[in-house]
Amino acid sequence: MIQSTTRRASVVLTTGSLKRGGGQRQLVHLARLLDRDRYRLTLWLNSNEGPYLAHIPSDVRILSPPRAPRSLLGRAVAFRKFLRQENPDFVISTLVGMNLAALVANSTIPRARRPALIVDVMNNPASYRRTHVLLMRHLYPRADKVRVVCEALAPTIEASLGLAPEHLLVIPNAVDITHVQRQGQIPLEHPWLKDHTAHSISVCVARLVPQKGHSTLLAAFRIVLDHLPSSRLWIVGDGPLEASLRNLAEDLGIAHAVEFLGFQADPFRYVAQSKIFALASHWEGLASVLAEAMALGVPVVATRAPFGTDEIVQHEMTGLLSAVGDEHALAKQWIMLLSNEGLRDTMARRSLDRVSKHFSAEAAVGRFERLLETLG
Repeated sequence: MIQSTTRRASVVLTTGSLKRGGGQRQLVHLARLLDRDRYRLTLWLNSNEGPYLAHIPSDVRILSPPRAPRSLLGRAVAFRKFLRQENPDFVISTLVGMNLAALVANSTIPRARRPALIVDVMNNPASYRRTHVLLMRHLYPRADKVRVVCEALAPTIEASLGLAPEHLLVIPNAVDITHVQRQGQIPLEHPWLKDHTAHSISVCVARLVPQKGHSTLLAAFRIVLDHLPSSRLWIVGDGPLEASLRNLAEDLGIAHAVEFLGFQADPFRYVAQSKIFALASHWEGLASVLAEAMALGVPVVATRAPFGTDEIVQHEMTGLLSAVGDEHALAKQWIMLLSNEGLRDTMARRSLDRVSKHFSAEAAVGRFERLLETLG
């Protein structure tokens, strides 16, 4: 077989670390699925750590500074040195801290040697620190393209960051359906799964931070328990609110039915064993965990968190949506789904079909490849 001699473009994927989060998972998808006949890949991390490192293919170089810089300037200096040494064709950066550093670094390189730079907006800018938003307004226009994770977020990005519509490209967060389903099949030993008195188990996968609305979730689950006393709830994730949320579960009298499982790099075996996936966020960018649950055929009850939730979950088709902060409405829908096996089964089939058509990792990576073609 005659091998092609076409030069492969050099693509750098970069973020702060691979500790956790939707942005990091998107880089993992790119590292796994970008066409190796067309691209050679390097992963640059400000700090070489995190459980998702185990998911990076062996043919991807992983580089980082000898000591992780803490400041924006320090990150920018280290990344500029790397760019001048490597002279890549493209940089795809995710999450605001590394995005700003990459933009500063790239702007100090002679224009003829600058790689095309793609940065993202993963969340509502109103959730960022004011200093970050000011820097984003100044620096994001210097990117070659700003990737936005959902259609509903785009007008807010245009207005808050002063970007033209043509500067933005919507590429939804994606799901590696094969990986999610494979992990979901891993056997799980847990006392609740052997307890035949348990009516059903629900699960929430989200960092324990104010954005994710766990206080609303727990208040709604208290109402669920009033109607279905044998229900149980797994909460997967860690964060600064863990102690206060444990105390809230005690105060609500539901601690016996709620288990905090901490961070799980692959939470999918817990999701696969659940009847319902519940999320009570106050705001989102595009919650990948919803699509991941749907890929496992688990119907969703969630709040209509701006932005993007109802771009994943079709109300009354693949799940049920309620107003942000309304624990009574959330509980009513939660009880309805737990009590109706036929409705859950119908939504499960629709959920998998929707994710396969609109949120597969292969589809998202294909859109990135078409973007690289236009910028090349």
